[in-house]
Amino acid sequence: MLSPVKLREAVYAWLRKRILSHDYPPGFRFDLLALEKELGISRTPLKEALHRLEVEGLVEIRPRRGTFVISIDAQSVAEDFDVRRALELYAAEAAVREATDQDLQQLKALAEEMRRLLENNDYQSVVDKYIHLDHQFHNLLVGLARNKRLIEIYEQIDVHVRIARVKQKFTRSDSKHTESEHDAILEALERRDGRALIKALSDHIELSKARMLKVLEEHV
Repeated sequence: MLSPVKLREAVYAWLRKRILSHDYPPGFRFDLLALEKELGISRTPLKEALHRLEVEGLVEIRPRRGTFVISIDAQSVAEDFDVRRALELYAAEAAVREATDQDLQQLKALAEEMRRLLENNDYQSVVDKYIHLDHQFHNLLVGLARNKRLIEIYEQIDVHVRIARVKQKFTRSDSKHTESEHDAILEALERRDGRALIKALSDHIELSKARMLKVLEEHV
């Protein structure tokens, strides 16, 4: 039997994963009683997990109305991208100084794994994996700033973008653009060229936002 702490963590992780994977889509209303039965738990660990997800901005608890997965709209996604851009550009300044050869190899390995995925003839079968690797790439880049608080804030913002990315209909062409933009970021970082890195990263985030908003508009 799990301890209360481990049980809370397990319930939180399970719900969070299902929200991010879109098993619980934006606007979904939770049936708490059904969840208790499905998970074989009491109301306490479930409510604690949902309150934690509310703090992260993944769910909204409305008194006397229920608990819902946050809805995704174009304005909130655009705002998240703008905040993400500010955080990543701040991290880029430190990354030029702090990145080690090992850090660069990790980033290159992620970019190469993403490149290999694009060789799959059935693109839709690998798109979720591609999005996950892209998230890892940017998390690692932000981590080069060696600033724990920055990483925490970035993760909270980026999580909304990931929900929208699961919703959108990615194409191979979208990911090909991402691939070339990542290459420009890596080249600038390898040269320790701070100005080029900031430009490459800024261009990538702005282009990613434009692609995201275009797809969200098409699938409203």
